[in-house]
Amino acid sequence: MKSEVETRPGEEIERKRALIQRVGDSEAFRRSARLRTMLQHIAECTLGGRAEELTETRIAERVFGREDYHPSEDNVVRVSARQLRTKLHEYFETEGRDSEFVVTIPKGSYVAAFQKRESGGTAVVAEEVERVSRPLAPWRRFGWEALVLVLAGLAAWFWVQNRELQAAAGARAPAVHTLFDAFVRPGGPATELIATDSTLVLVRGVMRTDVTLEDYANGDYWARAAKRAPEAVRDGLLEALRSRQITSLADFRIAMEIEREYPGVNLRVHHARNRQARDFDNDDNFIVVGSYMSNPWAEMFEKQLRFQFDKNNCLEDVSGSPKFCSAAALLDRSETGYARVAMIRNGSRAGKVLLIAGLNMESTEAAGEFFLDPASLGKVLKALGARNLEEIPSYEMILKTYNVGGTGRSAEIAAIRRD
Repeated sequence: MKSEVETRPGEEIERKRALIQRVGDSEAFRRSARLRTMLQHIAECTLGGRAEELTETRIAERVFGREDYHPSEDNVVRVSARQLRTKLHEYFETEGRDSEFVVTIPKGSYVAAFQKRESGGTAVVAEEVERVSRPLAPWRRFGWEALVLVLAGLAAWFWVQNRELQAAAGARAPAVHTLFDAFVRPGGPATELIATDSTLVLVRGVMRTDVTLEDYANGDYWARAAKRAPEAVRDGLLEALRSRQITSLADFRIAMEIEREYPGVNLRVHHARNRQARDFDNDDNFIVVGSYMSNPWAEMFEKQLRFQFDKNNCLEDVSGSPKFCSAAALLDRSETGYARVAMIRNGSRAGKVLLIAGLNMESTEAAGEFFLDPASLGKVLKALGARNLEEIPSYEMILKTYNVGGTGRSAEIAAIRRD
């Protein structure tokens, strides 16, 4: 029979495995299946003594199914690890606050750390009680008692003042909302942001090759572009574009702003080239940045809209209203431009789709700023005839944007319609 000491390590590992199961079944992870799988994989490798398997490349292969993973071109593991750390912190601050262990994924590593909760607080208090309970001279005892009364009185005064200040601040500063709150809420389904493929813009422009969504999904457009390109371009520029995943600075800024202002949202960022049609067949929310010229996945939803991009990369109202474009819309860097923002349903799915696209990068950036600006909410509510966030329907709008020094700065509603 094994002694108690001999069985403790195995028992502790089983308790840790049970804890990981509870974490995965918790409210914080219930809607994050991929993060739950990542946590279970990391924990099992850690507890099984296989920490050497927890590299970015192997996690990409085993958790995310990326067999041909290149860390310099794909950040799915790093982004997911950051989200996982946030989820773990949320769990052990709420549902798991009484757990025996706290689980973390230290930065710079993908190995799980199991830390026992601090239990020294009681001993410290006992030591303090013992020290102050020693007999004191009468004059010193009365001095300490007076000091304690003064400190207690000050603490009570500060507590009352702090409550009054909080109440006043709450009355003066109600919760700030943006249009994003009508699109997704923290704790809801995951939000997938599909970033533009800037290499596609170059292939279209330089090679003068049209690319349909079907061509893009199966990669056939590369062979057609190679046939049209001179040999030097085919072996140099075209091959370089094919081996890299490049996106727009506007997409990066939109994603960073969402991460900063909505830390509770489970945001996943993907390059357009890493998506397939089946990836949209779920109840997640999707943000598609860019028109079909730079992000062909926008083509999946284009026919549902009245404000559409035409083949000249202009915005038009297909009901017959004037177009919104410039003489050289694709490369235009003038001070004004146009962009479209649309929020629609994802077919019969529960999730929503948000489309943000401008005639150029600056206009896209300005549209993203407008969408995430609290000051825009009242303007859109008024234009849609809605009284609050809950009444906002599916809608689409064209924004006139203003660019300064190559940066989208502001926008105003040029046209809007609701379902």
